[in-house]
Amino acid sequence: MINTILQITKLDPELLNEIKDSFNDLPETEHADGAYRLRKYSRVIADLKELLKGTKVRALIGNEFRQSEQYNKHQGDVTRTFENIDDPFISSEAMRLLVLAFYNACKLSGEHEFDVHQLRIKCEGGATQISPEGWHQDGYDHIAIIGIDRINIIGGEILLSGSKTDAPFFTAILETGTMVILNDNFLWHNARAIQPIEDSEPAWMDVMVFTLRDRT
Repeated sequence: MINTILQITKLDPELLNEIKDSFNDLPETEHADGAYRLRKYSRVIADLKELLKGTKVRALIGNEFRQSEQYNKHQGDVTRTFENIDDPFISSEAMRLLVLAFYNACKLSGEHEFDVHQLRIKCEGGATQISPEGWHQDGYDHIAIIGIDRINIIGGEILLSGSKTDAPFFTAILETGTMVILNDNFLWHNARAIQPIEDSEPAWMDVMVFTLRDRT
């Protein structure tokens, strides 16, 4: 069997203008990282043939997210509840194109359910960790990390490695429209901290994350 473990896809940044402003409405949460990692979350479903016809992504009922402590030592085995991503966002053309790019890169066919995280990481007065758990895997077969916007920051590069202890072999800034797709069974990921360029101005990084398990 041949496994593709890393791919990079670039969408036209203008295609994401439809959803950019919705990141301004992301709420803080009561979770351990909720004051600086603002988030909404939804579980969604989409079919490749329907996406190709122009049919939009659909949201499923539910707003609880849980990871095993095997993968998340920071907040594993804790059920976290988030506000669902807004319906206009899920049903947007931008979302359809992002999911279509994800499916094509992962060579997915048919219908799949997967998780979508809409995130803003803020930093004020100093460095803020993008990945508080450090080097980790998430327990999925396919992960897409998508750059949406970067405002008044330096840092935030995604880092990929073949193990928890090896030096990263891949480093990249997630500019608007950049989608990094990785096979979580083979790669470990992390990210560098972000910090403001101008300390007196608001500073943040907006990203989306798709996580999907193959059907068994």
